[in-house]
Amino acid sequence: QRLFHGFDFAGRLCGHDGDVRHKPLLYWPHPQDPNYPVCVSGCPTDTSSNLSVPVEFAVRMNNGDKQLTTITSMEKVVPTYSSIQVGGHFCLPKPGSDRATGFTTAL
Repeated sequence: QRLFHGFDFAGRLCGHDGDVRHKPLLYWPHPQDPNYPVCVSGCPTDTSSNLSVPVEFAVRMNNGDKQLTTITSMEKVVPTYSSIQVGGHFCLPKPGSDRATGFTTAL
């Protein structure tokens, strides 16, 4: 199972672990940045829906010889894009779209 199913940004196995048990497909909300995939129940087919996705950023402050790094995590709502199911477990940008070009370039 771990060889064929995707893991989301939190390390959960799509379609098997806890609250993603009923979400067997892996989807990249930002195909140009494939670091934060999410599990979904079905591949989005257009831009009419929204998804909550994780966003993290770090702020570094220097104080003499000490450095403090604060990492903030939050969720952001983003629109979906047209995707197709591939290999039974993955939602990839629809071929020929701008998102598809960005996704293959990012890999």
